[in-house]
Amino acid sequence: MCKKCEAIVPDLHASLEDWTVHILTAHHDWLYREFPLLLHTLQKLKNRDDCPIGLEKILNTLMVLKEDLDTHMAKEERVLFPLIRLMEVTNRPPQDLSVMPGTVVGPIHCMEGEHETTLEILNQLGEDLKNCTPVSASHAWSSVVRAISELAQNIREHIDKENTILFPRARQLEEKLLADPRRFS
Repeated sequence: MCKKCEAIVPDLHASLEDWTVHILTAHHDWLYREFPLLLHTLQKLKNRDDCPIGLEKILNTLMVLKEDLDTHMAKEERVLFPLIRLMEVTNRPPQDLSVMPGTVVGPIHCMEGEHETTLEILNQLGEDLKNCTPVSASHAWSSVVRAISELAQNIREHIDKENTILFPRARQLEEKLLADPRRFS
């Protein structure tokens, strides 16, 4: 079970379809739901008298992270995941389906590069949190720190599942399909 997202993690050898659905529900949907709530809470906290010193920097880093993730997840949802699922269902490489020139490796490489950027932003967020000084130990601040921690954990799990399971398996499937001699018969 995926912590906080209540989605069952597929078996390591489950279909690529199962993995994309899992990532969409456990991570994308979770982020679409939770990120705006966190930002709303931070905006409210920012307007309080006991606003932590450095909160503005945290808020700015989170806005950069949200923009980064919104673009990234849209690419996965509109291009990469449908391509991976189509390749698995049809048992044909993308170039044989006339859906895109090239291979699935290009979009995957792009996503992996974006994952590096996202991890850098998460590291910056961690630094921002360390440098933030709460005026008082309020329940609201404790809740925000916990929510940011859960957000970062969800994102790291998301990236790990794609980098270590989904993407290598999609590459492997494409290599197998490209090497199949029946492809041209």
